Amino acid sequence: MASHQALSPLPPFPSRGVRPRSLKRRKNLQKTKIALASIFAFLLLISGCAGQIPASGWSSPIVAGDTLYIGSPRGNVYALDATTGQKRWEVKIVGEKSIIGLYSSPAVGEGLVYLGTFEGKVVALDAEKGVVRWEFQTGGAVVATPILGGDTLYVTSSDHKVYALRALDGSKIWEFKTGARIWGGEALENGLLYIGSFDGRLYALNEENGEKVWDFQAGGAIASAPSLAQGVLYFGSLDNKLYALDARSGEKIWEFKTNNWVWSQPQVNGERVYFGSLDHKIYALDREGNEVWTFETEGAIRSSPLLAQGLLIFGSGDGHLYAFDPETGKEIWRFPKEGGQAAIYSTPSVAQETIYFASYGGKVYALRVEDGSPLWEFEMDKEG
Repeated sequence: MASHQALSPLPPFPSRGVRPRSLKRRKNLQKTKIALASIFAFLLLISGCAGQIPASGWSSPIVAGDTLYIGSPRGNVYALDATTGQKRWEVKIVGEKSIIGLYSSPAVGEGLVYLGTFEGKVVALDAEKGVVRWEFQTGGAVVATPILGGDTLYVTSSDHKVYALRALDGSKIWEFKTGARIWGGEALENGLLYIGSFDGRLYALNEENGEKVWDFQAGGAIASAPSLAQGVLYFGSLDNKLYALDARSGEKIWEFKTNNWVWSQPQVNGERVYFGSLDHKIYALDREGNEVWTFETEGAIRSSPLLAQGLLIFGSGDGHLYAFDPETGKEIWRFPKEGGQAAIYSTPSVAQETIYFASYGGKVYALRVEDGSPLWEFEMDKEG
């Protein structure tokens, strides 16, 4: 297993893996750290209660069969009945003294549920009973969602590494080290594993042995997972841009600049590319990188958009889940209709005619996709 290293009790703030060569670059670097610290301070503030340690985490729900799985702001994993919201099981996978919840979302396969923890563990739970089947210790926080490729589980970590593990027992097959911490997840296609790092590079690795095939240098850290469609790789960066690369060669096809960090994984459908930015906007581009439409919310968008039943659905830091006509950008519905709730930084999931999402702080919601009407809600980490 990987060697241990000391883990900060608070989220680590990356330096983009760049050594400043001038006072100006040092100032820019410091601004990056301050901005990242501000985001997490804000997130901790909005999720906490007076006199209590604030909860944190933005794990997204995943539905497998008739069960919904999700991680909580206090480090619990829940299995809920997807139809009723009734709890089937709950298990805590972080230390009792941990103040950091689960940012990693579940991956489900081989009868197991896989998640990462901010304490650096990868945990595999029995999907039916919630019993821990195996654990693997990395050297840094695991923020991203693991991805399954056949009988291999791929995991990124803040120790700068991506790991390939055997899905059934957690034994390590290979590891690859980047130049900085990794918060984003992976994409896998045609024998290549794609990952972004805070060193600003997007890597293509051989999925069998972890050898680097190519890398591409963006202008800022990469904090989210890339998306693949028809031989093109799309990803956002903290240089405020969305990039499109040739997936085989890594050559840049185009780039599109927003007004803030792009921390949202793109969604590609037909001739459209959809993504959100911390500038509060959701963007629709054509496959050549030209803007088709935008919509501005009242909060930062970290949530990745989802397409379901002809609707584009995404969450915003303003506390609303939105549904749009993906072609025109016309709003179809929002939840709640009036007012707001806790911010939505996680990505929604859909099964049949139901959309599932979690708000920051620990509530899980099920809505009808068609009109956004509520079906049930469940409050995680509730005592008693």
